[in-house]
Amino acid sequence: MTLNRQQFFCKNNLQLRNVLLFLTLVFACGWLKPAYTADFEPLDEMALMSLKKHSKAMQQLAPQLRVQLRSVRMNMKFDVREIHNIERSIGKALSDVERMLAMHNTDRVNSIRARFLVDDLRRKAAALTQGLAHVTLRVAKKYGVTDQQAINDIQLSEEDAQLLSLLRDYSQLVNQSLQLVSGMVEDESLQPIQ
Repeated sequence: MTLNRQQFFCKNNLQLRNVLLFLTLVFACGWLKPAYTADFEPLDEMALMSLKKHSKAMQQLAPQLRVQLRSVRMNMKFDVREIHNIERSIGKALSDVERMLAMHNTDRVNSIRARFLVDDLRRKAAALTQGLAHVTLRVAKKYGVTDQQAINDIQLSEEDAQLLSLLRDYSQLVNQSLQLVSGMVEDESLQPIQ
């Protein structure tokens, strides 16, 4: 009986040593690193404050822009899919910026998640830029102007002018937010969509 007890304690002692050795190796190898990895730089305080301001401005512009898009869709016979694509980009861009802010506020910044958010925001910025170009072209056709630059020279209706102004402002806010957060992820494979 004494021999079995010694073997039992010796075996448990050996298992405990193996577990401790394994944990020591894990910490020595650096497997448990903080979320800030080499390819990721979290936003500094100034950039974070700017991103918060952009988010608030986007939250204020989004409902007005949606209303304008829906009213113009009826008046100018837009394809429903085009307007829905712009509206979806408006909502997704705002949610991406809010998720980025939430990630920084909780100090649980993850480089992989940040990359996905930046990529998604880049796609939404490109979609909004395309949507702005499309709406501008449709408004130009409505007034019989062939050049998009000449649309600034003619007198637009209040509704059309407000739509273009809101869409430009929102697109500009998304692009500025993208510039702020794209500095976080430094990877040459992430090029702007053209």
